[in-house]
Amino acid sequence: MPTQHKLTFNTSALNASLQIGDIAYRVSSSSFTASNGIKYMNQEQPTKLGRIVSMQGLSIFVEDMLGEALQNDVIMFAKDIAVNKSGMKGYFAEVTLLNDSPGRIELFSIASEVTPSSK
Repeated sequence: MPTQHKLTFNTSALNASLQIGDIAYRVSSSSFTASNGIKYMNQEQPTKLGRIVSMQGLSIFVEDMLGEALQNDVIMFAKDIAVNKSGMKGYFAEVTLLNDSPGRIELFSIASEVTPSSK
């Protein structure tokens, strides 16, 4: 029988797009550095925890958790591609491009794939 592990968050609400069936990942909070008020993730790769099978209040339940989540870890999630076959959905996007190079740099191209999702 599968085991469920409970992860409770110290926040006002869970991410609104989190769903049962999403895959939970963890990364150590020490793997982030801050610059100009923006946090950047260093070289540590996220560790897969498992599939989210239930949500209650500020807690999620992960089935057969593959790793251990520590108190100050950053928990993230990804959609199951078997269920969510399209890309991101929504009405708009906001993008910020930063250049920390000391010299002049030129941006050649930016591209995106857009699919109407509200029809």
